Amino acid sequence: MKYKGKPLYKYARAGIAVPPKPRTTTVYAWSALALDMPDFEHRLVCASGTYVRSLAELVGQKLGCGAAVATLRRERIAGFRIEDALTLEQVKTMDREGLRRLMTSSLVGLGEALAVKLS
Repeated sequence: MKYKGKPLYKYARAGIAVPPKPRTTTVYAWSALALDMPDFEHRLVCASGTYVRSLAELVGQKLGCGAAVATLRRERIAGFRIEDALTLEQVKTMDREGLRRLMTSSLVGLGEALAVKLS
């Protein structure tokens, strides 16, 4: 996101406050997985364009305790799922033709993932 033509992270790194721009997003599911104070582990299924770190900050403000995201793992976007991911070791053991076929078949899905509306 940008403010006055500059990316927001540049303002943040310079310590300059920028007025927040409210956004509407969709949360399909949000479930608690573990609570080990002060850490809260959860799974969030949300629409593309959801700023998860901003959502955590907002929840912390509403609770009056503050909140920040320690780790974030995207498990799915468009047709890509974490369950289908290969480890680096698996890729290293693939023959050149197998790797070429895999990469070529992924291009259609990659185009779909890149076309996901982020605003």
